[in-house]
Amino acid sequence: MRLRNHAGFRLFRTAGTVSDFGTPIRTLAIQVLVLAGVGGRAGAGLPRCSPARSVPPLTRRRTHMTESPVEMGRSIVDGSWYLTLATADASGKPWASPVWFAHDGYREFVWASKPDARHSTNIAVRPQVGIVIFDSTVGNGGAQAVYLDAEASELHGPDRDRALAVYARRSVEFGAQEWTLADVTAPAAHRLFHAVPSAQYVLDTTDRRIPVALG
Repeated sequence: MRLRNHAGFRLFRTAGTVSDFGTPIRTLAIQVLVLAGVGGRAGAGLPRCSPARSVPPLTRRRTHMTESPVEMGRSIVDGSWYLTLATADASGKPWASPVWFAHDGYREFVWASKPDARHSTNIAVRPQVGIVIFDSTVGNGGAQAVYLDAEASELHGPDRDRALAVYARRSVEFGAQEWTLADVTAPAAHRLFHAVPSAQYVLDTTDRRIPVALG
């Protein structure tokens, strides 16, 4: 049987800050799966925490057959908590990182990271990035994704304050603590980044990339 269907399965989250790649947690970069009654013990090296309030599910399993390309793209973005961020350093050496994100009208994608994380230092020297947002839970042949060409940067001043409101709102929706300016300015470890797409794409039924305007 699947563990998720077992009566003893419980999902706990701790939240409040993020790991190097953007996972929202307070002190440990994990989501804790406590398998009570299935041989797991809550005290064996796992943080003590209370269950977070119920949050929307990740991208639902779907075929998108009845959705328009724009509706499909928006549905994927709205149903996903993470994006995959592809960056490169000054020599062109690539790197990909998952980051927990929020978006503002599908026109701006925001995350928090350490400025010395590899993807952050890459962005500092080469702001052009690629992004993909997808549902990894679907079966073979059922996946869809949103692809973005974008330019990324660290945020400062009024732009940071505006984007922080967007990020904080989704953090609360996730069941985590609300982010504040103190969480993304010195002496805090993390800073706020964003990516603004220059092009957005989804795939049609023949796996051909087609441009869309999601926002």
